[in-house]
Amino acid sequence: MIYIENILYYGNALTGKTTKLMTHYRDLAEKGLKTDSILVLVQDGREITRWREHLLEALPIAGSLQVFSYWGFVQSEVARHWNWAEKELYGSLTSVSPSFITAEIAHFLITIMVNDHRAKGKMNAVATPEQMAMQILNNMNLAATFGMKLDDAFLRVQSVETDPVRRSVIGEALIVAREFRKTCVESRSFDYSMAVEIFNTILLRDSRYREMPSKRFKVLIADNLEEGVPSQTELVQLMLNNCRSYAAFDPDGGHTDFFGADPDYAWDKLHSLYEIERCPENPNTVLAGTVAKNIKNGLILETCSVKKPLIKMIDMDYRSELILSLAEHIEALKAQGCPEDEIAIIAPVIDRVLEISIKSLLKSKQISVQLLNRREYLADKEFAQVMVVLVSLIESNQLGISERAQAFRIILGLDPVRSNLLAKFSNSKGLEAALPADLIGRIGFAAHNRYREFCDWIIAKRHLPADASIFQQLFGEVTAGPIREKGDLSASRQLIQSAISFEKSQGKIELLKGMSFVEGFANMIRQGTIAAEAGKIQAEGNNGVVLATPLAIFKSSRSFKYQFWVDGASESWTPRSAMEINNYHLMSKGWNGKWDDSMDIVKKAEGAAKTVSGLILRCTEEIVILVSEYNSVGQEQEGDLPDIIRGSVG
Repeated sequence: MIYIENILYYGNALTGKTTKLMTHYRDLAEKGLKTDSILVLVQDGREITRWREHLLEALPIAGSLQVFSYWGFVQSEVARHWNWAEKELYGSLTSVSPSFITAEIAHFLITIMVNDHRAKGKMNAVATPEQMAMQILNNMNLAATFGMKLDDAFLRVQSVETDPVRRSVIGEALIVAREFRKTCVESRSFDYSMAVEIFNTILLRDSRYREMPSKRFKVLIADNLEEGVPSQTELVQLMLNNCRSYAAFDPDGGHTDFFGADPDYAWDKLHSLYEIERCPENPNTVLAGTVAKNIKNGLILETCSVKKPLIKMIDMDYRSELILSLAEHIEALKAQGCPEDEIAIIAPVIDRVLEISIKSLLKSKQISVQLLNRREYLADKEFAQVMVVLVSLIESNQLGISERAQAFRIILGLDPVRSNLLAKFSNSKGLEAALPADLIGRIGFAAHNRYREFCDWIIAKRHLPADASIFQQLFGEVTAGPIREKGDLSASRQLIQSAISFEKSQGKIELLKGMSFVEGFANMIRQGTIAAEAGKIQAEGNNGVVLATPLAIFKSSRSFKYQFWVDGASESWTPRSAMEINNYHLMSKGWNGKWDDSMDIVKKAEGAAKTVSGLILRCTEEIVILVSEYNSVGQEQEGDLPDIIRGSVG
């Protein structure tokens, strides 16, 4: 059955699709439809927050809001109907409820397993243990969301690999994936991939469950269908049998294909179930389309003439010179009255050199910067590092001098020289030892007094239980004081949540039980484990110039007056889609069983075209492409992206 009311809003970025969906929600609620009978599926946690904030403001007497990402909905449904899933998985029912582990814990567990294999002389040929773990996790996620068996995701990649060493590594990676899956089953602690597999292969095949979504929900609102994984598309298709629906689709989207988005599959499966309402074109559509075609072809085949956004190139030999020029341009824009948060600095890779250089330069000009990164690491968050150091000091665990110095610098408000002196002394003598007179003379009496108070505080805390609650105490008593930025507060809160999640998992997973809470959690953070959640652009207020990757810009759901593209000639704008053991193109429903270098080149060009056109669609005034002959480590940058863009504008 197809409801005549089903409407699919079709249009590229910033054409009002989400606003229309929100309007439908408000209208339905105001006409008396209960909010808990309206299911909203959105892209991720950022969008959940955006929708909830809007609806709570628009509907002050709103009931329960059923706004989920696909992952959130799957997790909720598996937990709600666990008795059915448990009987199928384990053959009997118990009183033990399932747990869901975060991406960071899953990554950490797989990293441990990879290291165990490396200790036996295996998996040493490609990538770091952390990189291998991430690719294994990605393969497992892709297998689940594309409806494949776990083994098939790895065997497909192995089938097109011609290098015998890499073929062997892929086979070993599959063994690790099986070990991890076995750990999940035994501990009843499920990662994203297994939760999705349980939902799709157990619940959705159960006739009792298949009738439930349409009984609970009268209306389905689905935003960003083009960013949905195939299993989400199939869920939407199922619900349309009995639900009225409003949805949105961006033909230029699919930016999260690395994580499983399959826009072609979504369109093929769903568009005939809706009445299509085309939105007005984005003003930059012609320019974006022209540039995209030329990038795909690698030649200037078409040109177009546009007034906005203006496209400018700045060419210099060295990246450091460009960053200085960039800071001057932004200072001039601010002087002209441009709000800081209408300016975006975009780079295909945001390394620490770029981040620190831009932040320090703009800070000297009283301009703040907000880093928006799709994938964040708790190890990169300074306040998270300091909290881990404090707990390690309380537990008398071994620490490096640099870690101690960082904590002393932030907590005691000392300069790097004095922090380093105290770090070396405490590392050698311990926190109990009194400072010698000559060292007190070098750091000053005020610093000495602060250091002594700090040491006494740490020593007094050594009776505390070594569990997640210790981070909450530390935040309340020590680290909350030196916080200067919202990012510091976010990092500290995120660390506390991560600690709580880790503690819960440690109680259930045998692999984690053999280590102390502090040791295991600190190792997880230090190994560069991915953070469970990324930051988001705040909806209101001027939070500073945005520094972001293209993907983070796409997920921010907004445009900018001015964009500055750093490293315009870098080949990172056209990254390889195939990794050592990971190739999401091979998981596609339409894959023809073949893969070679020529196909990789085509897919790289298509990816770059989608990225560049997506950024153009999200700019209203001017794009400045910064091109340097050398990158931050002195390597030549020879990408042809600047030439193609320059030639596309007539």
